[in-house]
Amino acid sequence: MKRKLISLFLTLTLLFPSAGCGEKGDSVVLSFEKDENTVFTIGDTRCTLPQIRLMLMNYRNIYGNAYDMKLYDNDDPEFAAYVKDLTIKETARTISMDYLAQQQEVTLTEDEANRAAEAAKTYFETLTDAEISYTEIKQEDIEELYLEYALAEKLYDALTGSVNYEVSEDEARVVQLQVIFVSEKDRAKEIKKSLAHDGDFSTLAAQHNELPSIEMTVDRKELPAEATEAAFRLEEEEIAGPIETAQGYYFLRCLKKNVEELTEANKETIAKQREKETFADIYDEFVSSLDSVENRDLLEALEMPTDKALQSDSFFTVFEDVYGH
Repeated sequence: MKRKLISLFLTLTLLFPSAGCGEKGDSVVLSFEKDENTVFTIGDTRCTLPQIRLMLMNYRNIYGNAYDMKLYDNDDPEFAAYVKDLTIKETARTISMDYLAQQQEVTLTEDEANRAAEAAKTYFETLTDAEISYTEIKQEDIEELYLEYALAEKLYDALTGSVNYEVSEDEARVVQLQVIFVSEKDRAKEIKKSLAHDGDFSTLAAQHNELPSIEMTVDRKELPAEATEAAFRLEEEEIAGPIETAQGYYFLRCLKKNVEELTEANKETIAKQREKETFADIYDEFVSSLDSVENRDLLEALEMPTDKALQSDSFFTVFEDVYGH
């Protein structure tokens, strides 16, 4: 299951708390140097303002392209703060992963290091004079970043190498249902009585259902446990209910006991979730020992770029194309 690097790191943004670094006893602290060019240090690795500016430019353009936003015309301070914080946290996270890689004895081979250097050269040559002027980046700065991202990716692969990607049909099965949900017991009794006298399920659902829709496709995680257990026992056209849950009462009618195309897609979703959870188990334990300290005074020079000439958004894709070839 080949991972896309940008997908990996944007996914990690949502999964894991931020961590910074620098040694402090048995923990790691995000520390800031006094010199004006260093944003933070992690162990013996520092992240410089040119590197942060480069990543800020890329993240801003990546998010802008993904959401079709005119970022250069967007003066929303909340958005600017979000992208700025994301940039700092994700760069710190990458270096934190490298710190964990050292503990796990995960290292780059000479060939991998050479490919990272080649990717840095390729990406640096894509930058315009305006982009180089804004970031003040040098090719060796990009090479440092690519080496860090390469090691973080290798760590992720190493920690998830034992994941079982085989997902059974039944575990991934998606069923199509008609649903009636009511929160009051008396209404549930009324519906039960109507169904017992050959009442039409669809008509009763239209009259009583408190959910936004009377028809849904669900996997094993979308309904309360009691309703899920009943739903996945049903044959097509069978009806179950009332099913009492903490939220209320469910009546279920099975329209299709296996929506095959959705089941196949759900297999991949489950496999990816296993991968993320395997990584999280190790990473979260590591992060729990880290202290994070941010000094905003040292970051005042970092502002959201507004120059329309700063269009670079290919930091990750160039790395993937060159390093991963």
